[in-house]
Amino acid sequence: MEITKIKAEKLKKWLDGGEAILIDVREGAEYQAINISGAVNLPLSKINLREILALTDNNGKKIILHCQAGKRSDMACKKIMNENPEFDIYELDGGIDAWQNAGLPVNKTGSMLPLDRQVQCVAAFFIFLGLFLNVTVGAVGNIFIIITGLGLAISGIFGHCLMIPILAKMPWNMGKSSNNNCCSR
Repeated sequence: MEITKIKAEKLKKWLDGGEAILIDVREGAEYQAINISGAVNLPLSKINLREILALTDNNGKKIILHCQAGKRSDMACKKIMNENPEFDIYELDGGIDAWQNAGLPVNKTGSMLPLDRQVQCVAAFFIFLGLFLNVTVGAVGNIFIIITGLGLAISGIFGHCLMIPILAKMPWNMGKSSNNNCCSR
């Protein structure tokens, strides 16, 4: 079974008709900052078929996963499909970004930076720190620059950033989710 990607307008129609359950696989703080009304937060780090089945309660509704732009929801869908290849699952094509670009409403409750932008900030900090140490202390600063460059290269090549799981565990990213019994950190 393949993962079916759907457009934001189709998802809106399904949600309005009570035909679907929307699962947001972003971290709790990201969900708190901005979310689609009615979406349940079940972070990628916690998602599994058992949790999804507990949410659906065998009610026959379509299950749609989404994240910011599609990378994490794609990973979550593949994780579920590995557990049960026959399970029907949908993915919001382009994530909450596509939802907003379609002019559909979101709940904004905070000003949290998405994890990908936090990674960019940390990488820039390490590069500047390395340059500062090179000027003040000597070549020891090259370690920060080399590690940061290597991390960015690995992320670009393999499509998986090692810094995201670390940043997701930081206190400012540990917001409460809407479904505390299965998603609290």
